[in-house]
Amino acid sequence: MAKKLICLLVGLALLLTPFLVLAEQPDMGGTPVPPPADAPEPQMPEYIYQTGTPDLERVKSFYESQEEVLGQRIVELLDYVDSPDVDSAGGPTIVGAGYGADGYYSVLLDSWNDNWDVIDRTVERLQELGGEDFPIAFWVGTFSCSVKTLDAEEVETEVVLGSTDVTGGDLIYGYSLGTSCGYLQMSAGFRAKRLGFFYYERFVTAGHFLDCTGSGDPIHIPIPIETKTYDPDFTYLGWVELVGGDEADASRVHSGWRWSILPGVRHYGTRIPINGWFVGLPPVNSWLWKTGSATYTTFGYVVQVTDVYNPAHGWMEDQVITDYVSAPGDSGGPVYTAFYDYSGSLYAILDGIHWGFPDTGYSVFSPIEAVLGELGGIEPMLGL
Repeated sequence: MAKKLICLLVGLALLLTPFLVLAEQPDMGGTPVPPPADAPEPQMPEYIYQTGTPDLERVKSFYESQEEVLGQRIVELLDYVDSPDVDSAGGPTIVGAGYGADGYYSVLLDSWNDNWDVIDRTVERLQELGGEDFPIAFWVGTFSCSVKTLDAEEVETEVVLGSTDVTGGDLIYGYSLGTSCGYLQMSAGFRAKRLGFFYYERFVTAGHFLDCTGSGDPIHIPIPIETKTYDPDFTYLGWVELVGGDEADASRVHSGWRWSILPGVRHYGTRIPINGWFVGLPPVNSWLWKTGSATYTTFGYVVQVTDVYNPAHGWMEDQVITDYVSAPGDSGGPVYTAFYDYSGSLYAILDGIHWGFPDTGYSVFSPIEAVLGELGGIEPMLGL
């Protein structure tokens, strides 16, 4: 009986070992790579109006205290600010609100038409909630999550790294039969492992392109330059099985039977390993990198943490606004902090998935913790 019990316990331990290993948060260690020598200081928005004394801890605490219900702070503010005068003047509409690195509670408007009633009512309400002299600033702009469309000729002649060398930040594309979407350019995010009894290959990219395609539609990798013709068996990466939206503009892709993206991220043309991921929201004024198929590797600072309106998903909570450069086609690419390990080699700690390019001069991404939470049961593949 004792021998049977020991065998049973050993068997259970062996069965559970994969779960313990997969769930272990890696040690980040190392030294952060400093900003490039020619990098400018963090770029704050040009405000159309500001009031109060800047205080980062005050506005951050206020923002965090309003998180009881997704979007509550925005919806409540929109309901209060909306009025017949605002409607008759044609807006503007609040499309973002959160705390900025400069210590203001930052309110983003979709336009500006000198309708000061919007600003007056917003300041009145926020100072009722946040107290006298509560620091508030207003700026104008929207974030787009439109994707770049490639025609068949562009896809077939694209000079890329080749199908066996696609990693985080490289070009991939989706194609939906029976629609007018064509080939939708996006960027690979990161290779992932699915937690469970069996080993499943997955990878992550943006989610908003599914507005044009649909869940279950295939994801492809670029045509290798030597192929020149579309071969679905050769280029097929997988199909979308789950899409986020409340806090993460991201999708989980079930890898095809022949290919998956490689682990790691493309950092200035070199594939470097992912050694972990950031838990929580990145601090304002911290620096990071984004890599994507349109603008490749770009550097920037965290400017704001905000609730912001996403055209595909609606209001999204706790999105991160940065001043790195981005463009259509970068969507889905990894955002990360670069580190040197103890031997001087580079590695990445994931911060999130890029989804928004601006007409504001800023970009936006979903934090990695929200991405993993909404896509469920996956972790980034570590190493190379």
